[in-house]
Amino acid sequence: MSDGSAGYWASSIDFEALGQGMENMPDYTTELSWTSDTNGLNMKMSFDFGDTMQVFYEMNNNNGSEHFAYTLNNDLTYSALWNANGTGLWTDHTTSSLSINYW
Repeated sequence: MSDGSAGYWASSIDFEALGQGMENMPDYTTELSWTSDTNGLNMKMSFDFGDTMQVFYEMNNNNGSEHFAYTLNNDLTYSALWNANGTGLWTDHTTSSLSINYW
């Protein structure tokens, strides 16, 4: 929207266009979208590095609290939640049993 309350942006790198041995590299793509309204701010950002790695970030903010998630190759890797009063938690999803740190 023209008022900045929502938007989308994308880019792609076509390595084939560079030539000189780059023809076999997969395209890299980045996408960013956001909305902002009375419910708060929501932002999503993804990086697709072809067949090597996909990274996804999601952040939500509402009434001073926020949630963050980091996903690597479709696996939730890290997440965080913090509250308007300053308390929160960080979770490491890469360990065999969840590693949760509170503050």
